[in-house]
Amino acid sequence: MHTIGIDIGKSFHVAAIMDEKNRVVIPSCKFTNTKAGFESFITKCKEVGAHLETSKVAVEATGHYWMNLYAFLKERNTKDIIVLNPLQSKALRNLDIRGAKTDTIDARHIAQVVALGAHSVQHPLNEDVYALRQLSRMRAEFVQKIADNKRKVVRLLDLVFPEFSSVFSHTFGVTASAFMERYTTPEEIAKLSSKRMEALITKMSRGRLDPKKIAASLKQAARDSVGIRFATDAFSFEMRLFLQQIVFLENQTAEIERAMEAYKKKLPDIEFLMSIPGVSFILAATILGEIGDVKKFPKADSLVAYAGMDTKVVQSGSFAGTKTRLSKRGSPYLRWAYSCAAFVARVQDPALKKIFEKKKEQGKPYGIALSAVVHKMLHITYAVLKQQKPYECHLQN
Repeated sequence: MHTIGIDIGKSFHVAAIMDEKNRVVIPSCKFTNTKAGFESFITKCKEVGAHLETSKVAVEATGHYWMNLYAFLKERNTKDIIVLNPLQSKALRNLDIRGAKTDTIDARHIAQVVALGAHSVQHPLNEDVYALRQLSRMRAEFVQKIADNKRKVVRLLDLVFPEFSSVFSHTFGVTASAFMERYTTPEEIAKLSSKRMEALITKMSRGRLDPKKIAASLKQAARDSVGIRFATDAFSFEMRLFLQQIVFLENQTAEIERAMEAYKKKLPDIEFLMSIPGVSFILAATILGEIGDVKKFPKADSLVAYAGMDTKVVQSGSFAGTKTRLSKRGSPYLRWAYSCAAFVARVQDPALKKIFEKKKEQGKPYGIALSAVVHKMLHITYAVLKQQKPYECHLQN
């Protein structure tokens, strides 16, 4: 059986081919990221008797550039495709005392990682999980954009009408947003009749706010405002555009969430994850999309390390570092999901609440106490997905 290592690039890839005795028979085969390039690669493999159906083909998951080649290889009935985390091939590369790095050397190292069995066990790519990961990541990016735009609006408010936020409990609530979109400066608010303001408040709040009280407070805030009086046209124009972007992104985020819902029935693991306290559908979808097949992790601690929630150990000779920090090597989306879930779980679940409170009693900062909860939740996740059973709280004395 031949082993083929492929270093992935944007415009072209480089392959190295080893025979069944782990001898390099082709040290460098460069081919473009096109159909013609892929076909030339197959021809080169056949010249040395390396057939895709019986060879191990390892590609390094560099960005998204590996996906096209992966799909092509699958269509050509390649049975054994190994997708390597770049950290795995990098670890072997670092063993080279010269530390050289070229596409040719990288391709050879990738082949060696697989030939020596130094890679973790790989499992087939689940296309539904991959699609869910794409959607959940896009949603996270849109939510971040919404937050960025809101911060920009707040900055503009601080300049033009800093008193505005004190009138409404939620600056970006429906009623507050309606005023910001229509009347962005204290002067515009001051010119409005109380009757018109009360009508708008009643309509937008649907009777949940006292129109007379809010209108009076807003009028008073406009009269006493210390907002700047120059360039207000430009600031108002900026604010309206940012508010429009917020609405647009919120609508698109809702569309993404509806698309994610379609995978709920296709992927039963989502229901198991949602049995864990604090894990909503969105968080469960994000977690599953980032983890994929839990079987690729030999133990729970491997999942903890994959999430970047393991600690760095600093030790040399007799010196042992006393300060520990999270490695944060894994997916930031995964850490975000567990941080959100842990914030709720530390209150809702008795066992997780006990862990959090114990750390606090030891004098640990909030962040470290919450990290302990996340660490435990990762172990719970591993058990839930491995055993295919919903979570049950077991409070230990």
